[in-house]
Amino acid sequence: MLRTVYCVLLLLFAPLALLPAAVYHVSPSGSDANSGTAPGLAWRTFRHAACRLRPGDSLKIMAGNYRETLFIEKSGTSRAPIKISAFQNDVVTINVSGLGGCAVHVAGHDIQLSGLQVSGSDGVGVLLTGSHIRAENLLVSHVESHGILAGGQDITVKNCEVHHAVQENHPPNLSGSGWGSGLKVERGAARVVLENNYSHENYGEGLAVTMGEAVRVRGNVLSDNFSVNLYIDNSRDVTVERNFCLNHPGKSEFYRMDKDGRLHPANGISLAEEAESPWYEDWGARLQNVTVKNNIVVFGHYGLSWWGSDWADGNGGLKNVRILNNTVWGCSAGAVYLDSVNSQKTRRTVVANNIFHGMDNKRVWVESRKGIDMHHNFWVGEMPPEWTHVRGKNDVSGDAGFAETPGCDAQSFRPGESSLVIDKGDSTLSVTDDFFGRKRPEGQGVDMGAVEFSGGVSGCP
Repeated sequence: MLRTVYCVLLLLFAPLALLPAAVYHVSPSGSDANSGTAPGLAWRTFRHAACRLRPGDSLKIMAGNYRETLFIEKSGTSRAPIKISAFQNDVVTINVSGLGGCAVHVAGHDIQLSGLQVSGSDGVGVLLTGSHIRAENLLVSHVESHGILAGGQDITVKNCEVHHAVQENHPPNLSGSGWGSGLKVERGAARVVLENNYSHENYGEGLAVTMGEAVRVRGNVLSDNFSVNLYIDNSRDVTVERNFCLNHPGKSEFYRMDKDGRLHPANGISLAEEAESPWYEDWGARLQNVTVKNNIVVFGHYGLSWWGSDWADGNGGLKNVRILNNTVWGCSAGAVYLDSVNSQKTRRTVVANNIFHGMDNKRVWVESRKGIDMHHNFWVGEMPPEWTHVRGKNDVSGDAGFAETPGCDAQSFRPGESSLVIDKGDSTLSVTDDFFGRKRPEGQGVDMGAVEFSGGVSGCP
């Protein structure tokens, strides 16, 4: 009897399980009365399409301008994700300015999103609050708040471009705070990857990880943003590697005002433990287990900086932070600045194998070395004076000897054949590749800086 019941149930539900994945279409010239199953039978609205998607289905969005939020709350599965993309590389533009809210919101799980453009919204451009989401090849611009915001778990944002986001801060709030970011990881997000994105000319940080966990920021280009190009705030288990942070001289539209009333370009990479906003309530001082390696920072205000903790409860500080094999060049206020305000818990922090250069010899300031081990760093020019608290074992100073004049191209920071940085780094720090992904060491030891010298020519493989 039980076997008969089982067979009946199997026959009833098997058609649902075996239902093949469907490909649907949306077009500005379509109709929701259509089947959606072919370009000529496309639906008209995102809302109609989104509520009909099942695991494994694909939604192809055809060329045109859309004045509707793309809201996806349906979910796929790990083996059958829902795929949403532009049809045959069509130019798909979503602009919901004046309608309120964000342009794209993915709240489901196991969703793949690609090939879309967002050119305006009254809030976030692309909001990712679900899980197991992959967003690729998106172009987001001229949105009021964050360009792309990851607020869920197991999210990858890759090969996307964001510019002129955070319009809420335009013209810039020159001395205050509270603006958004081009790329953003927000409170509670976990296992997020931001890779090979281009975030530039935003009226907020280029990329910010705020109260996130298990985040990898890799291979991004972050340029000419407001205040900070790359910001890690009160997050844990974060790896920041192989990013290129730069400011092109003269782009004053995105400059910030310092306490003396002078305008300056964005800082390169900054670490923080903010606490002032209600958003941080009950979070505490959680910046820890952060690795910053193989990055190139060019023409920033400060290159690498930590301004101390905003938490005065005795738990603030740089906790297990590793700043390794970075190249910092041409910074107007200082190549590295590490404060000690509310930093009682600073411990197991290492600053090594870096190249530091500042304009007019403005290179360094470390208020206290307690809990910070600095060694094997290269100081362009003369060795810093004792009062800067930065000298360490096996430091080197002089001309870095790059193969060409360093500037706004990452390849210009390749060591030349006679460079003093070659083989001078600490090989025990487990940095096994360089900015271009080439293995370390190539010679007898690890080189200082972000780029490893390789034979007669150094550069990208």
